[in-house]
Amino acid sequence: MLSFTALGAGLTVLPEAIGLRSVASAQVKPGYQRRLQRALEIGTRAYIWGYPLIYTKRFEIRRLAITAPFNQFSRSQNLTTARNRAVVAPNNDTLYSTALLDLRQEPVVLSVSDTNGRYYSLQFFDNYTNTFAYVGRRVTGTSAGEYAIVGPNWRGSLPSNFKQIKSPVNTVFILGRTLIDGEADLPAARAVQQQYTLVPLSRYGTPPVEVQPPPTDRQFLNPNDIASSGIAVFDELGEYLVSTPPRRSEASLLRRFASIGIGPNRRPSEEITDEATLEGLQQAIPAAEKLIEEKWSNLGTTTNGWSISYELGGDFRKDYLLRAAVAKYGIFANVPEESLYFGTDVDNVGNPLVGSNRYVLTFDQLPPVNAFWSLTLYGLDRFFYDNPLNRYAIGDRTPGLQYNADGTLTLYIQNEAPAGNEPNWFPAPRDRFSLTLRTYEPKQILLDGQYQPPSVVQI
Repeated sequence: MLSFTALGAGLTVLPEAIGLRSVASAQVKPGYQRRLQRALEIGTRAYIWGYPLIYTKRFEIRRLAITAPFNQFSRSQNLTTARNRAVVAPNNDTLYSTALLDLRQEPVVLSVSDTNGRYYSLQFFDNYTNTFAYVGRRVTGTSAGEYAIVGPNWRGSLPSNFKQIKSPVNTVFILGRTLIDGEADLPAARAVQQQYTLVPLSRYGTPPVEVQPPPTDRQFLNPNDIASSGIAVFDELGEYLVSTPPRRSEASLLRRFASIGIGPNRRPSEEITDEATLEGLQQAIPAAEKLIEEKWSNLGTTTNGWSISYELGGDFRKDYLLRAAVAKYGIFANVPEESLYFGTDVDNVGNPLVGSNRYVLTFDQLPPVNAFWSLTLYGLDRFFYDNPLNRYAIGDRTPGLQYNADGTLTLYIQNEAPAGNEPNWFPAPRDRFSLTLRTYEPKQILLDGQYQPPSVVQI
């Protein structure tokens, strides 16, 4: 595995090491290889550093055009299914609510009602996918409340009944999760969602105005497929840096990018004429993608075939490679105290999980949580597998599960229904798949690493 620690000084990316061609110095003009290598190294850094920003801005642009404007919630009224492909690795336990806040002019007031103990969380991100605040059961309880989200440059006073949330940025993404207990619980869960409202501070006390953007036939760039844009992805980054500047502490890194033509309002694909630099930037994209994939594949520790990382959410600070890997494969993940994620794509002897085989997963002890737990199955694309049961997750709220006489729980994971064990069947595609175990409000035994899920065993 290539070393790539926090994109710091000293990174060397050799084309041969990642399967990219190197230009023989005898066949090119003097200095060509040196310029190519420099552009490759800096371009790789820039791609990885900017990956989350490109993802979230693509998501933002599409959302503002077809879903809702700034300072307004949009609410998913149904559980996510195999047909939903907006965000990779979704859950099937909660109804999603999302909002984008514009804090440039004034604070925005978030109002929530009493959920009567129902689990919910509203997670606050910047455009670089750093989590900086929560409102919800674990942090603020389930009583009604008023929260003023304040931008970094605003100066003023707030009503005494407001709880202030200080944002480090002016554009904020909110991801809300509201627990649902099956289809029959949909009306009650939707009613809770409707009570999440946003209004600018100057309009507080008036009903929120919610509008639907007009229809559009505009084509949008796919946030889940950034690499296919090629070198133009650096033009995108230059555009987004104008409206979403980085932290001041990253100024030296941005100067490094600027030395090869990457930066605010820069369009390297059009402005750079040096062939060596262009070739280096072209090679940087697959180089960066390889590093991102390797980072995700080697993340955390593995026990019983399950990988666990305590780093998926929060403030990534200068670990830009981790930040990019999470953005690509598990964007908007919770902080560990809110939710821990275990993942596996192998059985107990290390063979890949393939749905044409038959597997069992037996919980001697159910996951120790204060809120809820669920096991989710994904295809290779990290989306749900379309199956005849429409079963995308199994957990503490799944009706009809049959427990063993000793109180343990055995799940049957395979493509075809297991004769006699249909209530505990988790349908899988015939090809490869993966499993994610989510534990919400994990107990300390989970946070301390003293509980591990059991192995998946082929039968």
